[in-house]
Amino acid sequence: MNWKLHLLLGVLFGAAVAHFGFNASAAQIFLFSAIAGVSALVPDIDLRKSKVSKIVYLLGGAVVLLASYLLSGGNWQKMLLYAGALGIGLLAFDVLVRPRHRGIVHSYLFLVFAAVAVYFAAGFFFAAAFAAGYLSHLLSDGVLKTR
Repeated sequence: MNWKLHLLLGVLFGAAVAHFGFNASAAQIFLFSAIAGVSALVPDIDLRKSKVSKIVYLLGGAVVLLASYLLSGGNWQKMLLYAGALGIGLLAFDVLVRPRHRGIVHSYLFLVFAAVAVYFAAGFFFAAAFAAGYLSHLLSDGVLKTR
């Protein structure tokens, strides 16, 4: 299934959960749905060509550049060395740690652990919205035909 459909189903599922499960206001439904839509993309982080992986690569590159600049003290030669070392480390981490597609990240157990982590980081509202979106991804992968 493509990312657009996962996003749409996550938003719709999030809106339904917010409305029927929490009797939320319009603003709360909007925020809940937005979080659910984005989190519906997260399980495909184990697929290199997925939209969420591309976003994570972009953010990782930005972090590497920022860290290289801060570590180098503005010296461009040191910055290049730090960027190379951090970039190689990031790529090695990606190659060695990334799970296979539809592996652990596509499990209900991982959903529970991730939702608990979001709960401790941001509270119940965000954790519920995250869990709704993530669950919509798992359910849609299981019910709808995938490509």
